Amino acid sequence: TAVAVLTLALGIGATTTLFTVLNAVVLQPLPFPEPDRLIDIATEWQNAPGAMSVGNYFVMKERAKTFASITARGGVAFSFTENGDPERVQGARVTASYFEVFGIQPSLGRVFTAAEDAPGQAKVVVLSERVFTRRFGADPAVVGRTIQLSGVPHAVLGVMPRTFRVPEDTTEIWTPIAFGAERSFDASYLTVTARLKPGVSPAQLNDDVSGITAAMREAAPRDNEARTLVASGLLDRIVGDYRQRLLILLGAVCMVFLIACVNVASLLMGRGSSRRQEIAVRASLGASRMRIARQLMTEALVLSVLGAGAGVVLAAIALPVFIAQSPLGVPRLSEAHINGPALVLASFVAIVATLIAGLVPALRESRAGLAAGAGQASRGSAGGVRDSVRLALVAVEVGLALTLLMGAGLLIKSGQNLDSIPKGFDSNNLLSARLALPPGAYPGEERPAAAVARMVANLAALPGVMEAAASTRPPLIGDVSYGLRIEGRDPSPKNRLDSRMQLVTPRYLATMRISLRAGRSFNDRDRRDAPRVVIVSETLAHLAWPNQSPIGKRIACCEGTDAEPAWKEVVGVVADTRARGISSPSLSEFYITMDQAPRRAFEANGGSITLVARSANGKPETLTPVMREAVRAVDPAVPLYDVAPMASRVAASMAVTRFNRLLLSGLGLVGLALAAIGIYGVIAYLVAQRTKEISVRMAIGAVPGDIVKLVVGQGLAAVALGVALGGAFVFAQGRAIEALLFGISGRDPITFVAAATVLLLFALVATALPALRASRIDPAKALAEP
Repeated sequence: TAVAVLTLALGIGATTTLFTVLNAVVLQPLPFPEPDRLIDIATEWQNAPGAMSVGNYFVMKERAKTFASITARGGVAFSFTENGDPERVQGARVTASYFEVFGIQPSLGRVFTAAEDAPGQAKVVVLSERVFTRRFGADPAVVGRTIQLSGVPHAVLGVMPRTFRVPEDTTEIWTPIAFGAERSFDASYLTVTARLKPGVSPAQLNDDVSGITAAMREAAPRDNEARTLVASGLLDRIVGDYRQRLLILLGAVCMVFLIACVNVASLLMGRGSSRRQEIAVRASLGASRMRIARQLMTEALVLSVLGAGAGVVLAAIALPVFIAQSPLGVPRLSEAHINGPALVLASFVAIVATLIAGLVPALRESRAGLAAGAGQASRGSAGGVRDSVRLALVAVEVGLALTLLMGAGLLIKSGQNLDSIPKGFDSNNLLSARLALPPGAYPGEERPAAAVARMVANLAALPGVMEAAASTRPPLIGDVSYGLRIEGRDPSPKNRLDSRMQLVTPRYLATMRISLRAGRSFNDRDRRDAPRVVIVSETLAHLAWPNQSPIGKRIACCEGTDAEPAWKEVVGVVADTRARGISSPSLSEFYITMDQAPRRAFEANGGSITLVARSANGKPETLTPVMREAVRAVDPAVPLYDVAPMASRVAASMAVTRFNRLLLSGLGLVGLALAAIGIYGVIAYLVAQRTKEISVRMAIGAVPGDIVKLVVGQGLAAVALGVALGGAFVFAQGRAIEALLFGISGRDPITFVAAATVLLLFALVATALPALRASRIDPAKALAEP
């Protein structure tokens, strides 16, 4: 009973934990009225969905037929200096319809109106409940007060409730976006959300989206020639590929649950066989087959209920551990807790466990008991059928365990592939920290670059700093891309190369240890009044000038016009970096010095700057106060945030893969252990059942080695069938698991052979132990027993 309850608890607890996470992340609706009507709208360019331009937003507003309301937002960071030390606060510039789209009213005051969302109006702001509490002590008098945001006065209109939060959106302050008369189509930076009209069908939405796409191309043929409007559920955009990842992990957990149920079924079958005489007596006294089956099923149900209770306790313990060990960025994971749906699932799983683990043994033993009560069956014939069923269960266990081991092996190999690929930069002893320059405090083309240059110079001169530099977007810290125009090519948008842009200080490439492949690096002479230069990555060089040297070639971006492009000469080629994560492919990238970058390029980054400093003592985290001092000396009102060693950013970029590998490896080991226990239990039981047969064999001349071969052969035959069954499972799941892999197929034959070998070795040990015990049977003593 204890073994059965603990086995079920393991399977039920793991299943309940993963379902609880899946429910919180994927299945729960968004916390807004009628959330299924909320959709995310983006423009797709070069097969990648992205942000929307102001011009396209207005085209959509004018032409959309299926939207009840629509809103646009753009991210912005504020330096908050009210009631405490300077703090960087994430904000958003939104249209006045933003709060209407989500259907949430403020808890205090009001939100801004369409009249206030216009150029030239007084600056107003709506606060989140978090800022309201953290910076103002939840004082209602803050409504109507004027506060400073990045040095600009804003009147506080209202406070949104704590419940108003788009998952994984860290916005704490909202201000009007205040679009002017300009309707630019070439800069895409808006996130657009709409609420559908009631009763809109998917077909109607698709027709409307197609019509808007045509209108966009008609309004701006040059910019929208290669763009397509795409619409998806807001929840689908937030969840992303975590839905598939969690479903794969839940499938692995369900395999552990099935293995546990198979083990319990084997236990119940063994228990039922030992009670044949009792069941025969009950049948002789008039019990029907259904009555006997009902009794055995009731006993199985008791075990399942106990297992479910223990499983819920196990899940309550495991869930906080799972959340704590999970990688950052999993949407809504913090909302996961054991709740009503999880308890309903545990009860349902208990019933399923009863049906899986108890039904077949109950039906077989009730039939065998009736036959024995009527004198219609011998022990041997009934045992032969039961033995076949038990061996079939062993094969199922082995097949499921092999599938788990295969998944674990693939993830281990995938992790090795990730660890071995070059990152393109050296993250050792490197500290990074971000800051946001308030645009109003640094007007003009050269002021932002000059301020950053002073910060870098201050930092490089401080003790413990080996090298220092700055960039707008180093690897693993966001993206800003531009469509590059290549000299000599048709200038239409479809011929432009979407490339990741970095504005850097001259020593940035050397500080990051990004290898120079050809040409030269930047130097102090690459200033605003000098000829414009650019350094490109190997991927960009290959795409733009295949089989040619890119040195001396020219590209245009960020400034100038189609008629008069601001050409920049390629002076160097550097190694690719894994900018979006170690598991993501290398991107097309280009580098411009901050001195030569136009203000428009700084604004495209939202004023975001990242300082990087290499430590001379091997402890990059010790440079944090030094870095703060270097920034404070230039602008005391600019706070540092997101301070972290680059090595930790690299580790975080692989955290999802490592977590999946750890979890699936653990499940594989549990499955392997349960399968080995199941194999051992079945073979040991079969040996006990065949004691007299084995004694007879030994009495007529069989040697211990023959007995070992007999028993091991019987067990390994079932295991071999299980390996074949597992091969079918692996082939079926190969495509699905590839979403978790890097550089390896989901049906890799080497990994399959390795997993099968490990399983066969464990199976060999599990069958050898009872086989050795059988070979030591004393024939005279065994045959003398009744």
